[in-house]
Amino acid sequence: MQRIVVIGASCSGKSTFSQQLASTIDLEYIELEQLHCLPNWQERADEYLNKI
Repeated sequence: MQRIVVIGASCSGKSTFSQQLASTIDLEYIELEQLHCLPNWQERADEYLNKI
């Protein structure tokens, strides 16, 4: 499995850069919010996070 973590300040273009990078090198793009939050910023259950 190949992972790339992009870190930066708020509103610095991390998501835009990451989406373009993932597309360019054919990797899946995943946002941390998608892993940890449900709609309306509800937290996911620990059981879900332990399966990842």
